[in-house]
Amino acid sequence: MYTARLAHAACAALGFAVSLNDVCVFLPAYGAVLTVCFVALLAYEASHSADAAIAAAWIAALIPAHAMRSVAGAYDNEAVAMPAIVCALWLWARSLRTPRAWPIALGAGAACGYVAAAWGAYPLVFNLVALHVGILLLLGRYTRSLHVAYACLWCAGTLYAASVPIVGRASFRSAEQLAPILAHGALAIAPALEAAIRTRARTAASAARMRCAALVVGLV
Repeated sequence: MYTARLAHAACAALGFAVSLNDVCVFLPAYGAVLTVCFVALLAYEASHSADAAIAAAWIAALIPAHAMRSVAGAYDNEAVAMPAIVCALWLWARSLRTPRAWPIALGAGAACGYVAAAWGAYPLVFNLVALHVGILLLLGRYTRSLHVAYACLWCAGTLYAASVPIVGRASFRSAEQLAPILAHGALAIAPALEAAIRTRARTAASAARMRCAALVVGLV
């Protein structure tokens, strides 16, 4: 509702004479356009290929689950939450491009907070990012900027979510936060683990085995 009201106020400020009802009717369609655009940006960030970005956008536009939530008149929480979810994932990927790009993760955290207010599915973003962090650590791609970017995203997103009355302290106590918290612990010990691997592992295979063993011990 707040999103529709802000969109209506923005249209009025720009001189477009539209009713609040029209804004609510067409908001899902415009949200779908944003979702497809963010999917294309995410695909390009991951592959640096314009062809991959176009293909990803085309597939996203044809997914039935997305289409049924993007029809004009289908005014629901998902209509505004889906663009924010994909935007958060794109900003997270963008924050890892260069060592100095980590502040962009604050924007991803803000997008997670918006998802918490609009729909409540913000743990999905946190868990996907935590999974990405775990895969990067298993591949031996730990960097300080990765650690800082993840801390920025998680802290900003959790604080924004906690400020939403319906979420509140559940953002700290929910079992859905277990994987993101474990990712914090893994990032904390990753520098020492990588230092030990560099001194003891003689091959890439042995380094991979040491990382997998550390993962198993950590989960146990």
